[in-house]
Amino acid sequence: MLEYTASPYTFTGEPSGPPPTYHKHEWLMKKYTTLSDYDFPNLPYLRDGETTLTHHIAIMQYLGRKHGLYPVTEQEHQDVDMLREQAVELKDHLIDVMYFYSHRVQGIEPTREEIQARKSSKAPLIQINISDMSRKYKKKTKGF
Repeated sequence: MLEYTASPYTFTGEPSGPPPTYHKHEWLMKKYTTLSDYDFPNLPYLRDGETTLTHHIAIMQYLGRKHGLYPVTEQEHQDVDMLREQAVELKDHLIDVMYFYSHRVQGIEPTREEIQARKSSKAPLIQINISDMSRKYKKKTKGF
């Protein structure tokens, strides 16, 4: 959103551990000192003057309001709420395909066959999710 609005910003990434677990021990040990003035120290975080926010949805809503990219009417709010939840569902499907949490906690990498099987089982759900969002977008814009 900052790129879209041509807003200046500085991106700071936090390191994670090596694969396959990508542990966050370093971040967990320093987040309360690094973000001591934040109400809920977490990633991602935003500092904009006196404003300090964490959590991606709160940050996106703040930036949307600040840059005039936020819904105004009740119908726009409903549309955005539904599309946001569709995007969350899509994100969850994609994470499930890519992350293999049960393998990661055991410290093992999934096999190529396991990855392919997971992709095949989730592909229809992902396609339905994207199709639903596309259909809604086309309805709102009368096509592309």
